[in-house]
Amino acid sequence: MQRYITPYSFSIDDLSLNVVIYEHINDDFKLIDINKNALRDEGLEKESIIGHYITEIFPNIKEFGLFDALFEVYQSGEKKYFSFGYYNNHFISSWREIEIIKLNDDFIMVMYKNISARKSMEHKLTSLGIIVDNSFNEIYIINAKNYTITYCNKQAQQNIQYSYEEILNLHPWQIATQVRQEDFKKRLKINKKFIIFETQHQRKDGSYYDVEIRIQKIKIDKEAQYIAIVLDTSHKKAMEEQLSLSKEIIENVSEAIVVTTIDARIIDINPAYTRITGFKKEQMVGKNPSVLKSGRHSKEFYKEMWESLHTKGSWSGEIWDRKKTGEIFPKMLYINTIYDRYKQPKYYVGIFQDITHIKENEETLRRLAFYDPLTGLANRTNFESRLEHAINLNIRNNTSGALLLLDLDNFKMINDSLGHLVGDELLVQVAKRLEQIARKSDSLCRIGGDEFTIILSGPIELERIHLIAKRILKNVKEPYHIMGQEIFITTSMGITLFPDEGTHKLDVIKNADLAMYQAKNDKKDSYKFFKYEMNDRTLNFLRVESDLRKALNNDEILLHYQPKIDPYRKKVVSVEALVRWNHPKKGLVYPDEFLSIAESSGLINPMGEIILHKAMSEIKQLNEELKSQITVAINLSTKQFTDRNLKKYIFGLIKSLPFDVNLLELEITESLIMDNVEHAIELMHQFVKKGISISIDDFGTGYSSLNYLKKFPIKYLKIDRSFVKDITNDEDDKAIVSAVISMAKNLGIEVIAEGVETKEHEAFLMQHECNLCQGYYYSKPVDLKRLKAFILEYNQ
Repeated sequence: MQRYITPYSFSIDDLSLNVVIYEHINDDFKLIDINKNALRDEGLEKESIIGHYITEIFPNIKEFGLFDALFEVYQSGEKKYFSFGYYNNHFISSWREIEIIKLNDDFIMVMYKNISARKSMEHKLTSLGIIVDNSFNEIYIINAKNYTITYCNKQAQQNIQYSYEEILNLHPWQIATQVRQEDFKKRLKINKKFIIFETQHQRKDGSYYDVEIRIQKIKIDKEAQYIAIVLDTSHKKAMEEQLSLSKEIIENVSEAIVVTTIDARIIDINPAYTRITGFKKEQMVGKNPSVLKSGRHSKEFYKEMWESLHTKGSWSGEIWDRKKTGEIFPKMLYINTIYDRYKQPKYYVGIFQDITHIKENEETLRRLAFYDPLTGLANRTNFESRLEHAINLNIRNNTSGALLLLDLDNFKMINDSLGHLVGDELLVQVAKRLEQIARKSDSLCRIGGDEFTIILSGPIELERIHLIAKRILKNVKEPYHIMGQEIFITTSMGITLFPDEGTHKLDVIKNADLAMYQAKNDKKDSYKFFKYEMNDRTLNFLRVESDLRKALNNDEILLHYQPKIDPYRKKVVSVEALVRWNHPKKGLVYPDEFLSIAESSGLINPMGEIILHKAMSEIKQLNEELKSQITVAINLSTKQFTDRNLKKYIFGLIKSLPFDVNLLELEITESLIMDNVEHAIELMHQFVKKGISISIDDFGTGYSSLNYLKKFPIKYLKIDRSFVKDITNDEDDKAIVSAVISMAKNLGIEVIAEGVETKEHEAFLMQHECNLCQGYYYSKPVDLKRLKAFILEYNQ
């Protein structure tokens, strides 16, 4: 008989929920009734559980919290809703949602339903939510009716810099601001499974970044929605732009580029390759670059190239190749190996430029270095080399040769009275007459001004020398017809034999020089053979040397300074220190009277130290007084440059004064460098590393190759005054000066022109972009006091 009373008028079997009736007995709950739904869901028979206590049916019930809930309702009489999970006999997690109701007396009714499926779905949704929230892409849910954003993940918040709440107040077109509202809606209404388009998202700070948007229509709780997945493509775009820029650069650079496989098959070339060689891409792809071979290089040359590529991964150098037209041309080639990710060679990339113009400049400089531009004869540098060779050859063959040194008589008077054009043409015609006399085996040279030399190679008899000398005197003094003028000139000649009277070139030159001066002094239009009694100059040498030693101890050495002008800014930017000797009896003595003696006597080094100290001290004082940054250029002699103590002395002086190293410039001559190229390069690099500038003085008298010039760390080239004086009316000088400036500019070297004496000189040099000018047009060399006054006035 049923003892409990339910709130319902019908049987618990008629309820759709699972129902169980418990009776509270001895602090436990006995199951006294259960409906059909509960039996079916649990898979039980009624007889098997009726009368059993809940702690028997569920041994671990107290762990679920259900037992405490039943007891709470029993005591309070109030309903309780409760859900719990447990593991059944098959160890499968099971969830129940229950309602507990107190009935009459000690009876409790438990109504419940199985919610395991729902809990499983919730778990899956939670997991999916974690994945979505941690996606690297932006994810948005958009309402299909009003186009509001109803959800966004963390990446969306991070990228556009809005909070979750702020984003839910936005529409998609307020983020993708470059897409109008109408266009956005139109895209969404396109009847496709999903749509993809590229645009830009705008961040909260107003900045933009590139994105790709993928939108798909879905249903959530039977309501139409759009899910938008947004990829940040800004890095991809930047890479594409970089690739596009690289391609644009390769397509437009002036250097040719060729890419080959590791077995030297061309796979690509750029337009510059076609422009330089004449070969089009379709003609070269698949070919070996050797089809351009000129035939000028040996097998050993190419063997060394490949060895360098295999061992170092690169090679560079000058190489001659052949264009499509058959023309052979020089190029500077750089080859580098491209490796794959496994460090294995995969491609070769060759970059080259046509250096024909550089070679032409080099040839111009070679002519400039070894040949007189006016007459075309060998110049002094070339002469000294040839003389040294002739002396050594005659020593080996036990024969005698002769040196003839000619100096035109009264040439200066003709040059000054009739003008430089007439004077130059006279020199040219004298040179031509001498060429008719000299044999092919002889060397005819113009060593400067109106001085010529002829090296008569041995063996040669004394009688033959007399005949040649007389013929020279006769031919030179025959009349010249230049620019409507009939001109007469004679020459004085000194002759010395070698190696009989000298085995060193300087001794031989000195002997010929002494003999020539004897001829001039005795009777012009004559020749003299060297005699050892010609020692007047030797005595003079000894007197000057003695006085010079006293001068170094008595502070008789002083400096004058000649300004270097920036003609574009009209400013003095630098000065050249020029030595003078304040002789107690002779007064001011110029360097041409004592420098060579100082060099020969070994006094040049102590004198050089005095000059360095005075120049740096005085210019430091000048800069402090004027609050300026004037640079001082100091000339170094050959012996100074080769002195081991030079570097130590200069660096010590800079530190002790102290002196701003950036305001110090050292001037050296071309011939000085070429005496020992490797030493010169090493020493110059050490000076430049400290901040000292290097300039090459009297440029145009000693370089054999541009290759050397490119190796020297020089800042300035000084064009010799002999090339500047006639640039306004001499085409050769114009060509030489413009070529030197152009060449220097290409190498990143500044140019200083010496001997600027007229406004026309300055105009020509400025027209050709010469950097600095120096000469009497601005100022002669002056002492420190007058230099200061000049700078103050000129720089105003």
